[in-house]
Amino acid sequence: MASKLPSYSQDNLSLVGEMTSEIAAAAARYGVSAEAIAGALAQELSDQTTSLTNYGKRVVSAASAHTFLNWMLLKGMARNPFHPTQGASIGTTPIRMR
Repeated sequence: MASKLPSYSQDNLSLVGEMTSEIAAAAARYGVSAEAIAGALAQELSDQTTSLTNYGKRVVSAASAHTFLNWMLLKGMARNPFHPTQGASIGTTPIRMR
């Protein structure tokens, strides 16, 4: 069963396109096809970009969750399980988020 072929961004393909002379020299030296080397470079660039993108999304998501939970504790709308005296007091009127 054939796997789905990867798709690379234009930026990644442009960077690989700028390395044609180096790719050709490496292909001749090591007896490997230039297409294989270009494909490996494109995949490596894609992996690096995707990894950085995913890392950035994870960091932003964690920061947003942290900010939201701190806001909830400060406004008394949630209780901190590690410090039961923080948040969620009886009789507190919920404050609307902006």
